[in-house]
Amino acid sequence: MAVDKFLKRVVYVAAAGSAGFTGQAFAQALSRPIPVLPSDYPSERSSVAERYRPEYQSAGVPVGSYTLLPELGVGLGYIDNVFGAESNKASDFYAAINPSVTLTRQGGAATGATITATAAANLRRFFDEKAANETGYRGMLDGAVPLGNALTINGGGGYERAYQRQDSGAFLTTARSPIRVDNLTGYLRARMGGSRIRTTVGVDVRDEAYGDARLTDGSRIDQGYRDLTTLRGVARVETSFTGALSGFVEGRYSDLNYNRQFIAPGLANRDGKQAEGYLGLRVDAGKLRGIVSGGYTRRTFDANVYRNFGGLAIDGELTYFASGLTTYTLTAFRNISETGDAGVTALFGTGGRLRVDHELLRYIILSGRVGYDSYSYRGINRSDKIATVGGGVRYLANRRFEINADADYTKRTSNNAFGTEFNRFQVLVSLVARL
Repeated sequence: MAVDKFLKRVVYVAAAGSAGFTGQAFAQALSRPIPVLPSDYPSERSSVAERYRPEYQSAGVPVGSYTLLPELGVGLGYIDNVFGAESNKASDFYAAINPSVTLTRQGGAATGATITATAAANLRRFFDEKAANETGYRGMLDGAVPLGNALTINGGGGYERAYQRQDSGAFLTTARSPIRVDNLTGYLRARMGGSRIRTTVGVDVRDEAYGDARLTDGSRIDQGYRDLTTLRGVARVETSFTGALSGFVEGRYSDLNYNRQFIAPGLANRDGKQAEGYLGLRVDAGKLRGIVSGGYTRRTFDANVYRNFGGLAIDGELTYFASGLTTYTLTAFRNISETGDAGVTALFGTGGRLRVDHELLRYIILSGRVGYDSYSYRGINRSDKIATVGGGVRYLANRRFEINADADYTKRTSNNAFGTEFNRFQVLVSLVARL
């Protein structure tokens, strides 16, 4: 029964996520890391945003031992600064069209593997500013196979076309339009142990291919020098101190290989390695749930023209259950990532998010969020800051329909004349239909 509740929650969160696919955040979806461990909190310990609401959740269409969950989102949005310009801002309305379908098979002692396949699209079509149009899509396959009580194998992969926008720290400074990024990913995890001590080991690979960047004068820059294949190994050992608190040691090691030998004539690519080590706590007690960890990360380069560097690493997410109707979720990160500017070695990103979700009524969910990111660019004296604030309303009409409204304000500043600075307000209202 507990397994069934958990799987129902997974399917519900996937459906809710594809409803949010009509929102603002999918362009940055490509940057989300493949998780080291799956979320296995019980369904009764879910935040307001993730909570399973059977009376408003479509049962889907039975297909043998599988369940098919088709969905379509359509929306109308407005952005007052489409291209993130400091001056001569272009404002425009756009249509958002977001079809998706999820095919899932619930596992367990009797049925074996759990399998989820998802195909979705994220289309943005502007009324006037056609250069900002986006045609995003993704296809993902994930599965979990329990091999006895002490071993579970997780694996999956897929293909995704997403877009980098101006509020990404890695966005090419001189670019005007969103930059297309094609991602091919795959991962395999083995989780061993019982309730006292658990070990997780795994490997994943990500291949990134970048489309041309369109500049303000209409010309294009070949972004092929950013094409990158990353192979990462992960390991985590977790031990339980009490039923509600456990600690873990985690290590990650990545091999980064750029597809081109040179960024520009005479300038070597940024092949290298990245090592990360963390100490962390995992808590699930009373009103608090989540993981917090800290450690050290270091980036090294094969070419001597680049300087190796490292520093503090942070990775955490905590949810506070203020009441049965209100939850607060705090996430924080600090790590090294790649960048789009050829003259920049890499960037150190630090940031945090606070999200508040409140169930005003069983069928009305209010959300508010604030975020702050700081990017320090290596190889150049530049530091950018990005602050965001936003909120939304989710109205669950019935099992078949819901209406979403979201608004966000973004402000980006830089201490370098070469850096990007802009303000942007955007709003989106969408209707989601399910079978």
